[in-house]
This record gives sequence, structure tokens and C-alpha cells, in this order.
Amino acid sequence: MIERYEPNPTMHRAVAYNGILFVSGIFASDLTAGMEGQTADTLKRIEQVLVANGSGKDKVLSGTVYVTDLSKKQEMNTAWNAFFGSEHLPTRATVGISDLGPNILVEIVLTAALS
Repeated sequence: MIERYEPNPTMHRAVAYNGILFVSGIFASDLTAGMEGQTADTLKRIEQVLVANGSGKDKVLSGTVYVTDLSKKQEMNTAWNAFFGSEHLPTRATVGISDLGPNILVEIVLTAALS
């Protein structure tokens, strides 16, 4: 059975199927921060979605990170590594993109196992 969570006019924030939680693209709430700050804020918001829907950051399987400036990838990595720790790093792709919206530097999409 497919379960959909947190609907809005264009999508659901998360969709669960067969023990897997698919989390939509999420970006920071504080768009005044730099790459590291926006990444940390985005991951904090993602953790709330994961926990609210029966998963957690230790159950993340894969992520796609969209950044507007690949020269700041190390700043993103710093926040990413601090959030997951070395034991729970998921697979990941980082994609450079020209525009995510006004002042948005990073957007993250994740797939996680359900508890």
C-alpha cells in the first residue's frame, strides 16, 4: 500500500511504499545563511520529516543534493558529515544546478528505510 504524507498543492512531502520512505526536495528555512548553514538547516528539517513518518537519519539510504555553487561543495560536506556521522553516511550524488529559487543554495531529496 502506498501512503502519502503532508500534502500541498503540488506534491506530498513524503511517500512510503514497501518499507521505504521517499522524501521530497527540502531546502532551508533560513535563506540568509551560507552553504554550510543552509545545508545544516535543511538536514534538520529533513530529520523532522523522517521522524514524523516512521524513519530517522540513521535509516537514510540515499540522497541527491542540488547545489547552486559547486565551489562550495566542501561547506555542504561539512554539514552533511556532521549530521550523519561516519557510521550512517548514505549513498549520495551532488548535482550543480543554476537556480533553485531566490537565495536557495541547496535542496536535498532523500530515500530512507522505515523503522
